[in-house]
Amino acid sequence: MGEIRLTIFEVMQGAFSGLLRQCDNIAHGAKPAHGHDDDTNPWQIAIDGALGEMVLAKHFNIYWGGKGIKGGGDVGNLQVRTTPYANGYLRLHKKDEDGAKFYLVTGKPPKYTVRGWLLAKDGKRPEFWGSIGKGGVIDPNGTHRPAYWVPQDKLNIGD
Repeated sequence: MGEIRLTIFEVMQGAFSGLLRQCDNIAHGAKPAHGHDDDTNPWQIAIDGALGEMVLAKHFNIYWGGKGIKGGGDVGNLQVRTTPYANGYLRLHKKDEDGAKFYLVTGKPPKYTVRGWLLAKDGKRPEFWGSIGKGGVIDPNGTHRPAYWVPQDKLNIGD
C-alpha cells in the first residue's frame, strides 16, 4: 500500500505517546494482554503500537492525537497492528470486533510500510489460528500469544 517515513519529530511524538500509555498502564495496574509473558517488553510494545498508529494516520492524512478511543478505533475508526518484521503477520484476537477494519504496519523508525487491511471477521479463520514462535513460525498447537495470524498475501491492498 505504501511506504511512510516519519520525521525524527514524529518518531519522538509517537515514542512519547507510547511511554505515556505504559505509565498509565502501570498507574492503573494493567497486566499484559494477549499472551504476553515476562519476556515481553511492555514499554517497547506501547511505543511500537503508538508509532504504528502515527504511520497509519500519516498515510491517510488523519489527525492523530496520540491515543485511540477506548472501545473505538486507533486512528479514526480504523485499527492498527504493528510489527517490526517486514514479513510479519496481521494479528487478530477472538475479542476483536468482527466489523472492524485492521491495518498491518511493518517497520522500524523512521521507515514503515502499510501492508494492507482486513475486516476482523475475515481473518478469524481456523487456518490462521496458532501461536507465534521463534523466528515468526506459527505453531497451531502452541501456547505463546495465541491469536489469528493472517499472512500478508491474504490482506486487501486498496484503501
